[in-house]
Amino acid sequence: MSAPDYVIAGQGIAGSVFALSAIERGLTVQVVDPEFPSPCSRVAAGLMNPLSGPRLALGENEEALWFTARAFYRRWEETLGVSFFKERPILRLFTDPAQASAWTKRLRDPRYDPWHEPLPEEWERRAPFGGFTTKRCGRLDPVAFLDATRAWLQGRGAYRRGSIDAEDGAAIVWCIGHFARGHGPFQEIPLRPARGSILTLRAPGFREERILHAGKWLLPLGQGVFRAGSSYEWDPADSLPSRRAREEIAAFASQWIGPDWTLLQEEAAIRPMARQGRPILGPHPRDPRQILFNGLGSRGAMLAPWHAGRLLDHLAEGTAPTGELDLARFFG
Repeated sequence: MSAPDYVIAGQGIAGSVFALSAIERGLTVQVVDPEFPSPCSRVAAGLMNPLSGPRLALGENEEALWFTARAFYRRWEETLGVSFFKERPILRLFTDPAQASAWTKRLRDPRYDPWHEPLPEEWERRAPFGGFTTKRCGRLDPVAFLDATRAWLQGRGAYRRGSIDAEDGAAIVWCIGHFARGHGPFQEIPLRPARGSILTLRAPGFREERILHAGKWLLPLGQGVFRAGSSYEWDPADSLPSRRAREEIAAFASQWIGPDWTLLQEEAAIRPMARQGRPILGPHPRDPRQILFNGLGSRGAMLAPWHAGRLLDHLAEGTAPTGELDLARFFG
């Protein structure tokens, strides 16, 4: 049996998207998942929000990121026969007057026009500093996506659980999140781990079906159940939920839901945050058959399809790495 074109280490969102993107191009893959404890992708909310940061700024490639991701997940919903992606509006409520003022200035730029519309009237009354409804956004259900992808890969003989080794000379794509700091050839990459906690709540009296974002977020799951998050705790000692994060998220939930909710579940995981705030991807400068696809952080669901395409283009064309694809800057 010949070696696959790529062995992919890790079957989180990054590894799954890279695998499916490679298969779409006619390449062969073998996904090897070490199944580390507390996998970030399975705890993630999967929100796809172009205006997620406190500065409410559109990135330079936001349109490409959104339309690439939307088309990718729709194609694979059809192929896998599972629903895991839904476009959903996000009610963005300003957290203070300064944020409201900054948004007013943003609106002078016509690039923002397709991405927003006014808040519904009932939320205009509730939001003390105002806000807007975000368009071109939605949610990937990470667990449904990862489970469907794993089952499909298993059916093709393209998935196994186990450790990562050099396999018959195949190129290895490392997609193991913050674990890359202690495993594999990319331990020098400056990833900064950030623990994120999410609460699952039952609030039958709160009947909002849209996603709410006001510094933190509320995600309706249906039947009075919501997920609420998330926290950022830098350089954590472990991936266990913390009291501080629980109290912060609970206070946020009470602010918008009211006091009548009950806690169903508390989860936490460690995100692989790149120190420069952008994904880190590309071949190792001394061993180009070792490839990194990492640092997608809390926006992984939206970033992964476009960046997987960029990485595959680079690997196919064999051009000299430039920009984000040039990892030589991290190695002496």
